[in-house]
Amino acid sequence: MKILYLCFDPSIDLGGETGGAVHIRALIRALTDLGHEVVTICSCVSRRQRAESQVGGRVIPCEIGRWNDLLGIAIRRANQLLRRQPRHYSDAVRFSHNARFFRTVTNAVRQFSPDFIYERYSLWGLAGFGAAKRCRVPFVLEVNAPLVYEQQRYRGGMMCPSLAQRIEGSVWRGADLVIAVSEALSSQLLEVGVNSTRIQVPPNGVDSRWFRPEADGPRARKPAGLENCFVVGFVGSFKRWHGADFLLWCRGLGRALSIWPNTAPSTIGCAGGRKELQPCWRLTCSMCSGGREATEQRQTKKTREADEEEFEGCSVTLVGTVRFERTTFRV
Repeated sequence: MKILYLCFDPSIDLGGETGGAVHIRALIRALTDLGHEVVTICSCVSRRQRAESQVGGRVIPCEIGRWNDLLGIAIRRANQLLRRQPRHYSDAVRFSHNARFFRTVTNAVRQFSPDFIYERYSLWGLAGFGAAKRCRVPFVLEVNAPLVYEQQRYRGGMMCPSLAQRIEGSVWRGADLVIAVSEALSSQLLEVGVNSTRIQVPPNGVDSRWFRPEADGPRARKPAGLENCFVVGFVGSFKRWHGADFLLWCRGLGRALSIWPNTAPSTIGCAGGRKELQPCWRLTCSMCSGGREATEQRQTKKTREADEEEFEGCSVTLVGTVRFERTTFRV
């Protein structure tokens, strides 16, 4: 099949090493390996040739326009003068980018004639949905988080939240198929009126090339002095919406640490947001007789090799899913 993949979010660099970028490249590569022809349109790609070699297909950049970039600069300077936390891509810039992205997508549809459009849902992203309806192409939407709520609850608010919610709901309800990454997120989609027959919650996939089944867990934990510990790994970042604070303070983990004195916490992935959770993390480490400061310090690595080392050293791993006022975890 011919698939047009869209990533509207300008904060995700397709050539970067953030979780979003790695996930997008892995998904596109998986589709390519299955024999599908995939063309990707993204708002940011720093190393286009490298990205194309990794996804196995063509990548079309659709960068923020010059006038829109100048608007963003002006907004950031105004926020600095008003002593507000400036965002690199403001809501106005993201919303305005829809016009440029829409033209790029419609042109690609005419040239490529895809069987369907697959988009990773992004805040203020309306262009892909609009282009799919204009060109009468089936539209598949992957939803990884309730981004309007996330922005309001954890990222300092946004411009015109009611408009953003209206756009978000319209895109969710209008998609021909919605891919939700968890059952919790599927419930949120149902709550805003998405037809249950259009929601799919596929199993979480992994790239087996990243793992070594023959790896020796105790040996992998030895450099950190944790060879005799039961290591609970958290896959994600210390950003608040990933729920690491909830994980470290929850009663369940507290009981586990009391029952198993040699239990040690560890994280895998980006260490962003660690400063605000530092007291909580240190308390948890102090509760583990086998815990070491090295467990925490190793999280400054942001390479794939470092993540592989962390996976091999974990006895069990957890990943958090934010659901409005509570956080659930999957093992």
